[in-house]
Amino acid sequence: MPAVPVGAGSPGTDRPDPTGIAGSLADPGDSAEPGDGAPHDGEEASSGAARRRAFAVRLGLAPIRGIGVRTAERIVTAREHAPFTDAADLARRARLSAAQLEALATAGALRCFGGTRRQALWTAGALADEGGRSSSVAGSTWVQDVLVGTTVGTQAPPLPGMGAAETAVADVWASGVSPDHHPTHFSRPRLRREGVRPVSSLVMVQDGTRVEVGGVVTHRQRPGTAQGVTFLSLEDETGMLNVVCSAGLWARHRRTAVRSRGLIVRGVVERTDGVVNLLADGMRPLPLSVATSSRDFQ
Repeated sequence: MPAVPVGAGSPGTDRPDPTGIAGSLADPGDSAEPGDGAPHDGEEASSGAARRRAFAVRLGLAPIRGIGVRTAERIVTAREHAPFTDAADLARRARLSAAQLEALATAGALRCFGGTRRQALWTAGALADEGGRSSSVAGSTWVQDVLVGTTVGTQAPPLPGMGAAETAVADVWASGVSPDHHPTHFSRPRLRREGVRPVSSLVMVQDGTRVEVGGVVTHRQRPGTAQGVTFLSLEDETGMLNVVCSAGLWARHRRTAVRSRGLIVRGVVERTDGVVNLLADGMRPLPLSVATSSRDFQ
């Protein structure tokens, strides 16, 4: 992520004061806010919370599924003329398709209009269904204006907010990252019961100790000079770990190692020049509720 400084971890790594998808569509001066559209309480309105939000990192609109740079620029241009009043105003002035409006709702980018993500999705669907669609010259479909004096889709029925896991799934579907929680955050209770350590705890473990660590596989690499050794980058909500897999181990566990998005790896802690590695001697799949991807053999 271009806005994350070196050493700050990936967008999904749990950090204080996560910010969510950027960009208040109603007012470009609004601070990024965490959560699912709930009103600010007393603590959130405090100067400390406001100060933290002022330095929040915004992910931007272009990475959202189906948006891209051109549509994001169209949204910004329309917003510079006047803040959007509601989702219907946004769809009309930025010439958004129904799919684009639904993607923005899924990403949490419509929180500035009030309500939860589910209510925003309901509104997006109602605007598409009742407002109708018209074809552009490129053949795409756009949400049309509703009749003057109507408020189609703006009053969503009472709907439950998304839980943390559902929000993370929505974030990853819409933008590829979850700024609030790492996928392993939701597996931590189970991992703790099984004695699987978080990555950050290895700094306190003695060299040569056998441990189990669980996380998302972010990279798989096999350098030509490594004599068949494969290196995995394993990431959980606390940090990243380099896992060294011998040729024999890889042959025994190849199916699991290649196909599993998450792994629980057993191995021996190795400290070299202050860097902690794990020399793997076993592995098993770690089921994840949130989809992930990796860069393999590149």
